[in-house]
Amino acid sequence: MAFKLIDTEEDPRFSRSGQSYPWGKLTAEVRVMLTEEHKEQLTGLAVLHGVSSSEYVRDLVVRHLLGELEVLRIAVRQKSVLDRK
Repeated sequence: MAFKLIDTEEDPRFSRSGQSYPWGKLTAEVRVMLTEEHKEQLTGLAVLHGVSSSEYVRDLVVRHLLGELEVLRIAVRQKSVLDRK
């Protein structure tokens, strides 16, 4: 499951989407070769979650690096901030 991550700081960061990534500016690039079938499956999963393929893969990598629990904590914290608006 992909989560849209939103910066909860009050200072604007002026990212393209209007929402900043909580762990800082996205400047590093990683390229991966896939079969056409895997690319189609990845695109389908991203569409189901309402994000781009890049966002979906980024969320998977961050989940793996930080652990599922930390990602869920951030998502819950952000949801509570959004619910207050």
